[in-house]
Amino acid sequence: MRVKITLKTMLCLILTVCMVCGLSACGNKAHEKTEDQISEDIQTQDDYFINCNLKVDSFSIAKRQTNPDDKNDFVWCKVTASNSDFLYSAEYKVTYVLYNDGWILEGYSKESSSIEPSYYPTIEQAEALMREYYENREKEYEEITVYTPTQEDTTVTFPCRVSGFFDAIPRPWYSDFAIRYQFDPQSGWISEIDSSVNLWFN
Repeated sequence: MRVKITLKTMLCLILTVCMVCGLSACGNKAHEKTEDQISEDIQTQDDYFINCNLKVDSFSIAKRQTNPDDKNDFVWCKVTASNSDFLYSAEYKVTYVLYNDGWILEGYSKESSSIEPSYYPTIEQAEALMREYYENREKEYEEITVYTPTQEDTTVTFPCRVSGFFDAIPRPWYSDFAIRYQFDPQSGWISEIDSSVNLWFN
């Protein structure tokens, strides 16, 4: 039996095949990474996220260059995150490359970062540290004076003077110190006492 195919039927078949191919191509197209996915990728790379249990407060893409023909995607982004001890801000550049199974992270660099502690050491804490220091020394003191600190990045330094009187003669003595606190993201504020300083006043 001979089947007659009309021109109209042929056109319908061609359109149907084209639609099926088009839908198949759309189904196989790999979509670029979303903001949430990029944020998750960054968190698996940055040591601060890995070691300090940070929670993302904000994420934004500053600029992006997606090149489907070249199969690469360049993303510049900003992140702020925090825990109970500090606020973390960073800028990144990440690069994705398109493979058969989708967009894969191929390049990661941190362009800049900063840390802002959530709390700072107080004069009272510095004075208590100095008293503890002198408890292990035979020399007795009359007074400990801690002065207004200076701050540089994540370092806080308290000038301190310890004074007293010699037992044998009625003459006063004093010793100058710098009580220095350095912030560590994993350990908090770490202190040290520097005795090799001289305050500018007498």
